[in-house]
Amino acid sequence: MNLSIYLGVMSGTSLDGIDVAAVKIAQQEIHLIGSYFHPFPDDLKHVVVSLSQNSPATPIEFGELDHKLGSLFSEAIICAIEALSIEQSDIRAIGCHGQTVFHQPDSKYPFTMQLGDPNIIAQKRVSQRSLIFAGKTWRMEVKAHRWFPPFIMKYFLTLKRTSMS
Repeated sequence: MNLSIYLGVMSGTSLDGIDVAAVKIAQQEIHLIGSYFHPFPDDLKHVVVSLSQNSPATPIEFGELDHKLGSLFSEAIICAIEALSIEQSDIRAIGCHGQTVFHQPDSKYPFTMQLGDPNIIAQKRVSQRSLIFAGKTWRMEVKAHRWFPPFIMKYFLTLKRTSMS
């Protein structure tokens, strides 16, 4: 068991699909193992686009979409592991941004909203020893008026610390 493979999971505003990248970190170097593209289902894409354009939605609809997206991210992760022939026990961490449905960084109370329940990803993850970094961390970054680079730095510093322990 190597425990040095990290997965990054991302979907964008185009909603064409989910990208999963697998990297191996050895000492001070990061090596790309490979990537995998998982298509976004049209029915789910329609719901996300609708919410992103301020269509009214109930808490039940938000909750169900959060669950469905978490399941879709999990499916993409499992397919990527199979496609890239990764040993499940070698996965150290999985980072998943979630799907942005609304972004308001310049308001009086800045926020961004990502859906894709990290609990679903954690439940269905293949390696019980892997860590999950998910949308909640990203939300904290926006609320603290910090953006992408500090988040990435914290993420890789965390990976470095956990890979040395």
